[in-house]
Amino acid sequence: MVPADLLFPHDVVRDEQSKLLEKVENCVLYKKNLIAHAPTGLGKTAATVAPALSYALKNNKTVLFLTSRHTQHKIVIDTLREIREKFGTRFSVASIIGKKWMCLVPGTEALYSSDFADYCKKAREERKCEFYVNARKNQGAFTVKATAVLERLKELPPMTTEQVIKEGSLETMCPYELSLGLAKSARVIIADYYYLFHPDIGDNFLQRSGKEIKDFIVIVDEAHNLPYRLKDLASEHLSGPTLRRAIREAKKTGNEKIISKLVEIQDILNRLTERFSPGEERIVKKSDFEPSEYDDAIEELEEAGTAIREVQKQSYVGSVATFMKSWLGKEEGFARIISLKKGLKETYIQLSYRCLDPSVVCKDTINSTHSTILMSGTLQPTSMYKEMLGIENCEESSYKDPFPKTNRLNLVFPKTTTAYKARTENQYTDIANTLAEMIKLVPGNSAVFFPSYFIKEKVEYLLQQKVHRTIISEVSEISKQEKQDMLDRFKTYKETGA
Repeated sequence: MVPADLLFPHDVVRDEQSKLLEKVENCVLYKKNLIAHAPTGLGKTAATVAPALSYALKNNKTVLFLTSRHTQHKIVIDTLREIREKFGTRFSVASIIGKKWMCLVPGTEALYSSDFADYCKKAREERKCEFYVNARKNQGAFTVKATAVLERLKELPPMTTEQVIKEGSLETMCPYELSLGLAKSARVIIADYYYLFHPDIGDNFLQRSGKEIKDFIVIVDEAHNLPYRLKDLASEHLSGPTLRRAIREAKKTGNEKIISKLVEIQDILNRLTERFSPGEERIVKKSDFEPSEYDDAIEELEEAGTAIREVQKQSYVGSVATFMKSWLGKEEGFARIISLKKGLKETYIQLSYRCLDPSVVCKDTINSTHSTILMSGTLQPTSMYKEMLGIENCEESSYKDPFPKTNRLNLVFPKTTTAYKARTENQYTDIANTLAEMIKLVPGNSAVFFPSYFIKEKVEYLLQQKVHRTIISEVSEISKQEKQDMLDRFKTYKETGA
């Protein structure tokens, strides 16, 4: 039996789930960090959110639930709704995804992140974005109308990001700004990893949400992905194709000085790889990439990129400036690498400032929180993740799979393959025939996963002729809301099968 003050949303707690819940409760109480290996199906979300929220409400803390999965946002929201309904406890919640994916300006979803950030910043500073202008005054305070909207939203049950976007659209207000407004008073914030760990986004988020790092109880979902996400987050790349596009971009503006600088950079990369074979790479020094008048070049490229974005929102010239700034970064935990990559159509040069040690990105942040709980079904050995992420004052625990092994059947079917060298029309037919036989034997829904959209489309065309069931198919570049709608529709076929 779980004590009522722990706000556990369900009537029954499983044995292993109870152990995790108790461990989280103790770690939060004594300001410790925790790395928990807990298999899928154990009920990690409820076992971590309940004790964390209970402590946060009593001690004026904020639960920051970090996940890279859009579906997990909804699971957390559903859990919080159940807590509110069961206990009648009132608390505010904010669910935030990347600003670009919340933006109501048409076409912004196609921009690179750096281009979107610059475009958005300029539109806000010049007050050219009606959605932002309707939400914020010149000094940054919320408008009277936005304040009224926020007060109304705070009284509603926990809202998904999609619901906030819909509210923003109805009110012609920036959904991201509304989410930040909700975050100020929120006891639970659900967000992506970079809202805490990205040096720029994280600092801005803390400042604008009015939160302090020491008051966060952080829960990291799918934490086995964190080291790789952090390394990607801190790495920057400059490729030959980007440079070529930047030069074409500069030629349209007629800015000879910028063209000359980009050609100089291109020549440096060509010189560094002149004896390379495709696939070859090597370590270089910071001094190996030093275009003349480096600092001035960054400033000029940034200015040119800003001017280009005013016309077309996106700028490759600006991307070159972003890379050049990152190249000046720290040595410890990073490598500078030049490589000749094998592309689908051609080889291309890539210069990278690559993060090798994720702890340089996250250790100070994690160790400054009230408590950080890292959980996943694949966090073994836990000691490796503790060392890799530089986590101090940390407990480690592992939990058993709550389901019998006999419940899971894994089969390898050697007749078919998706290996590149075997991709023929006959192979696609064999895959479709095999899938059709399996699907006919399954009374409910079946899910099929492919390594690429190309293979999916080839097999799907053949499968449609063999299976008399509804086929719900994901398409490339689908939005998060469309993906969620697709999954919801899929669930409705659980009796008849799809």
